[in-house]
Amino acid sequence: MYHLVQALRPQLTLEIGTYFAGTTEVIARALCANGSGGLLTIDPFGAERVPAILQTWPKDLSDSVSFMTMNSMEIFMAFDHLKRILDFSFADGNHAYTYAF
Repeated sequence: MYHLVQALRPQLTLEIGTYFAGTTEVIARALCANGSGGLLTIDPFGAERVPAILQTWPKDLSDSVSFMTMNSMEIFMAFDHLKRILDFSFADGNHAYTYAF
């Protein structure tokens, strides 16, 4: 994931499913190594867990990450309304077939 983000050099990245922010950190480190880009990570159940994790990170990492307690449909509707396009997305949310599809 790190090398993929480094190679693609995305300016706006979306991660669906933060959980304990392991992949979030990998993506954030790649963005920092690139010198630009931001990561929006969402998890509708992470309100108590994720902000506490992000606060333990070095400032340069945490500054590149925004966390929101939304589900993927809510964020896609918001992006559509704002006419924003993602450069890169990683879906690791609800793994049930219906949701992943």
